Amino acid sequence: MTSAGPENEGETPRIYALRFSPRARAEVRAVHARFIELAGEIVADAWRDGLGETVSSLATHPRRYAQVFGPRGARFRREVRRLVYRRPGGGNRTGPAYLVLYAVEDDTPDGPLLSILSVRHAARKPLTREEARAIEAGQDDPNP
Repeated sequence: MTSAGPENEGETPRIYALRFSPRARAEVRAVHARFIELAGEIVADAWRDGLGETVSSLATHPRRYAQVFGPRGARFRREVRRLVYRRPGGGNRTGPAYLVLYAVEDDTPDGPLLSILSVRHAARKPLTREEARAIEAGQDDPNP
């Protein structure tokens, strides 16, 4: 007889703690401020709140999005994944897409951790190896 439930039904699902890097926090603040200028505070707040809800959903299933690889192989030294966040607009339109880059770490002293490394507009040029290293190191983005 097959079961429709999880393989180990008695196990509690692993919950990852979420942490935004200083760089990611600054990027979110910059996008929020830009949306206030362009579309008003209600739209900006909806974008930020939707991003928070989307990122929070990663706490239980962080590996459901693709791992980041570049045309010349992996650009990051650890497991970094990306989700595409797009706040729905009115009617059939959607808002601009943003890439949320995050690292999944199963074994940290404080337990499983999901670190939000960067939130960047999807239309920006692809990451270079140097940019990937700067993101991993938590360095500020010279071109927000």
